[in-house]
Amino acid sequence: MNKRKAIAAILLAALALTGCKDKKTTNNEVQSETQTSQTTQTQVQKQDINVWVPQEVTALTKEKLDEWIASTKWSSRYEFIVTAVSEGEAAGKMKKDPASGADIYSFTQDQLEGLAAADALDAPDDDRAKSITSQNDSGAVLAATYEDKVYAYPETSENSYILYYDKSVVSDPSSIEGILADCEAADKYLYMDLESGWYNVSFFFGTGAQCRYIYGSDGKVSDSVCDYDSDMGLSAMKAMIDLKNSSGFAQSTGSDAAGFDPDGGKAGAVISGTWDSDVASGLLGNSYGAAELPTFTVDGNTYKMSGFLSSRMIGVAPQEDSDRLSVCHAAAEFLAGDQMQSLRFEQNGYTPSNLAVQNSELIQTDPLYSALAAQAAKCRPQRQYPNAYWDISKSFGTDIVEGRYDGASDDELREALSEYVRQIKEAE
Repeated sequence: MNKRKAIAAILLAALALTGCKDKKTTNNEVQSETQTSQTTQTQVQKQDINVWVPQEVTALTKEKLDEWIASTKWSSRYEFIVTAVSEGEAAGKMKKDPASGADIYSFTQDQLEGLAAADALDAPDDDRAKSITSQNDSGAVLAATYEDKVYAYPETSENSYILYYDKSVVSDPSSIEGILADCEAADKYLYMDLESGWYNVSFFFGTGAQCRYIYGSDGKVSDSVCDYDSDMGLSAMKAMIDLKNSSGFAQSTGSDAAGFDPDGGKAGAVISGTWDSDVASGLLGNSYGAAELPTFTVDGNTYKMSGFLSSRMIGVAPQEDSDRLSVCHAAAEFLAGDQMQSLRFEQNGYTPSNLAVQNSELIQTDPLYSALAAQAAKCRPQRQYPNAYWDISKSFGTDIVEGRYDGASDDELREALSEYVRQIKEAE
C-alpha cells in the first residue's frame, strides 16, 4: 500500500511538472503573439504624408523620398504617399480647403500670394529661410517671398525669356544698341514682341519700375502697385519707342526662331522664351548663340533688361502635430535641394534655381541653360495678374508699335503713362 502511494505521488508530481511546463510554453506563446501584435500595430500606425507633384516627376519623387526617410529618425513612423497632381490643380485645391489637401505640394510662383492668404503655407523657419536665400538665385528667392517673408522652397527658375542670336551676325550680344547695329549691317532684324505685356515689362522692370497686384483670401484683387508714371517708367517707354523706330528691329509675328533660317531668314537675333531654343539651335548650328538679355541706354543712362520669371515651388501645409510638421519641412528641403534639382534637370529638363547646380558643368556647358540662369537673377517673379491686365498691356504696346507716340514730348508720354497706370489699377 505504501508502495502504491509512492508510485501515485511520483505520477502526480510528474503530471504537475508537465502542467507547469505546458503553462510556461503557453505564456511564451502569448507573449510572442502580443509582441507580434504590437509590432503589427506599430506598422499599421505609421503615418502617411501626402505629397502632390506633377505626373512626370512622381516616380523620381517617391523613390528618393523613400530613400531619404529610411536614413532619418522618422523612418519607423512616417511614409510618403506621392500622387500626380498638376501645380495649378494643387494650388486650387489647397486654397479652397488646406486641411483636406496635401501635406507637401508643388505649385507655381504666381499662386504664392493666394496660398499664403488662404493659410495653405507654413513658412520655413529662420534657419531654413536663410539657407533658401543663400542657396538659390535671387529671382527664385524673390518668387518664394511674400511681404518680406520666405513662404516656400524654390525648385526651379525655368520660365523666362533670353536672347537668341546668330553669332555670324551679332558680334557682341551685351547691348541692344550693338545688336541693332549688327543686324542693320547684315540686313537682318532683332525680333521681339513689344505688344505683349509679358515682354515689354523687360524695359519697365529694367529701369526699376514695378507693377503687381495684391490678392485677398477670397482670390480677388484687393490692391495694386504700379509706378510706370514715374521717371523710371518714362525712360522705359522712351526705350521702347527708340527700339521700335530702329531699322534693325522687327515686331514679332509668330515663331520668331524660324526666322533664323539660313535660306532667306531675316532674324539676326530674337528675344523669346525657352521654347524657341530647339528651333534656333537646329537652324543656326555652329552659329547658334544664347545670352542673357542685353542692356539699353536712354538719355545717357544704361539699364539692364529684366523680365518675368516663373518658378516652381514646394510648399508645406500647416500641421497640428509639431513632429509631423518637422518631417514635412525636412522633406520639402530635401526635395528642393541640389541633389534633387540636378536629377530633375537631367531627367525632366527642370531648370535649377540652386546656385551650386547652376554653376555646375552640367549647366554651364549648355548655352540655353547658362543664359537662363544668368537672366534669372535679374528678373521679377510673375505673380498673379488679372486677365484684364494682359489686354491693357497689349493695347499699350500696340500703340507704341503702330507709332502713336512717335515724336511725342516727355509731358505727352507722361500723360500716356498716367492713363496706362489708371487702367492697370482698375483691372480686376
